[in-house]
Amino acid sequence: MTRAAAAEQIRKEVDCIPDERLPDLVELVREFREQASLLPPVERFRKGWEEAMRGDTLPLTPHDALPSPEEDLRSALQDVAEGRILPIEALWDAIGRPSERGSPDRGKGP
Repeated sequence: MTRAAAAEQIRKEVDCIPDERLPDLVELVREFREQASLLPPVERFRKGWEEAMRGDTLPLTPHDALPSPEEDLRSALQDVAEGRILPIEALWDAIGRPSERGSPDRGKGP
């Protein structure tokens, strides 16, 4: 589909949206654009692992600012259901486990 054809189809759809819902549509499109510009999960994991191995990390959040275990689990399950989180085995299999790459296995990975 060309950009022009997609834009025309989107314009037709937008014309059918009630005016009071347009701010919601703009937010939805913005979030979609931001998600579409992210690296695939395997690449994000690889990049994060490499940053952690270099020590390029941020301090932990204070305990009182963390979500409750119930909120954390609910959020994680939603992320898995929506495909934002992959099982750790899939990520390790995609990049090769540290021991398979000849890296020392000193608690720096599974």
